[in-house]
Amino acid sequence: MKRKGVVILVLVLCITLTACGSGHRKNEVKVLSSATDYVGQRYETVIAELEQAGFSNIHANEVDDLTSDSSMIDGEVSEVSIDGNTNFIAETVFAPNSEVIVTYHIVKKINAPLSSTDIVNADIVEVGRLFEEAGFTNVEIGEVYDLDPDTFEGEFENKASINDQTSFSTEDTFAFDAKISIVCHRPYEKYDVTLKVECVGNWFFDKYDIDISIDGVKQATLDHGESDTYAYRVKEGAHTFTLSSADNVSIKQDITLDVYCNLEASYKITCHSDKVDVEELYMDRDELLSPNQVKIQFNRSEFVFKDYHDVEKTLKDYGFTNIKTVPVYDIIFGITSPGETDNVTINGIDTYRRGDVLEKDAEIVITYHMREEDDPANQPGSPPVSDNPSATTPSVTENPDEPVSYSTNTQEQAKKGNTGVFAYKKSGSSYDQYYIIDFDEGYVYYFTDGNGSETCERLKIDEGDLNSVIIVTYHDGGTIWQNGLHFKWKNQPETLILEDSDHFEYEFRTTNLNSALSLRNSKTIKDY
Repeated sequence: MKRKGVVILVLVLCITLTACGSGHRKNEVKVLSSATDYVGQRYETVIAELEQAGFSNIHANEVDDLTSDSSMIDGEVSEVSIDGNTNFIAETVFAPNSEVIVTYHIVKKINAPLSSTDIVNADIVEVGRLFEEAGFTNVEIGEVYDLDPDTFEGEFENKASINDQTSFSTEDTFAFDAKISIVCHRPYEKYDVTLKVECVGNWFFDKYDIDISIDGVKQATLDHGESDTYAYRVKEGAHTFTLSSADNVSIKQDITLDVYCNLEASYKITCHSDKVDVEELYMDRDELLSPNQVKIQFNRSEFVFKDYHDVEKTLKDYGFTNIKTVPVYDIIFGITSPGETDNVTINGIDTYRRGDVLEKDAEIVITYHMREEDDPANQPGSPPVSDNPSATTPSVTENPDEPVSYSTNTQEQAKKGNTGVFAYKKSGSSYDQYYIIDFDEGYVYYFTDGNGSETCERLKIDEGDLNSVIIVTYHDGGTIWQNGLHFKWKNQPETLILEDSDHFEYEFRTTNLNSALSLRNSKTIKDY
């Protein structure tokens, strides 16, 4: 009986001791780190560790006092207290419900001095100053020209953001180093651009329409062989105008225009199977000139055949001050009127174009035709003028009712360019080239003289007249191509232009018809 009582007593004592030990763990927790270990850590990390240890009464004490001069970083812990104890060490035991205060610091918060709507119409410099005075240290102001003046009314519109937040009020607070962006948006400059585009019509091949695009966006389509004018308003800066085949966008040509004022440009385009050729005829910019400058509003062709007195007056009216007139005594049979302008050069060239800007004192030389008999060198007492046997001068009668020397037509009939027979010649250093255009038979003859060739090409006139264009087609085996022939200037038969299949131009002058026919008749005719 005594042994059984002893065993029962031991069991009771064990149960009692075990119960006492278990109660201690439920009512006490050990802190895992010392107070000094927590200082300098992120507050989220410290709170997470204390919660894991078993503390249930944790408070975060946020202090927004960090500035650009502070050594601490945002969210850094400066102190941890447990029931007021700030000097505890690791493994110290506390009650689970002990008051734990984690003090950490964040950047200083500031109220916005203006709302986002207040800023829209305010002075941008003043807005920036108010934000800086409020204590914000990362303030950026800027100005951009990105508003379309055709749709935006007003001088400007401000847009602001704080850390990319575009809507805010004066009650909203932000960190002192928040990114403040204030941008003044203003209308950009916009200019009128006028494009005059002429598409040279092909007769049979490569007859596609032309798409016109600006910066990759299609604007219009020009029918093949037509001309049209297009007006656009574009933003200041460089723009790419693209002229491309409406059938194949890879066949194209880009034109880069630097637009800084209103301008008008003219282009002639030619279609090929693999490319679009673009020739700039003129570029006329509406820009401010200096008092000593003149803008050209003409091309050379506008003066040729006019009386040189009228040409001289026109140039003076434009403002040019250094004009010289030079006679050329080359009228023999009277087809050309005395005083008729032959050429006008500016600073030695005649390739100027409308829109070119020159100095008022640029040297202008007007050459004009006069009768050979009026040449002072041919007057009595003057040395004789030597003949040039290689020069070919049309033998033109002064009688308007009789045929001219280069045609079976009278002078007035020849101007029409659609009847009779014409003869033209292009003189070369080693051989000469001839064209005989026979409307009566409906053929064009081409041959050379001086290079040993014994053949003459004969081609059927497909259509047209010399005031527009005569089209002839070559058929050589499986190869087909076309040439065009026309007067250089309308109703002026003295000069013929050959435009080949690649649209290169060659100039021929009238020559004696009888001599040309005699040479042709000595050749073997070859039909194409």
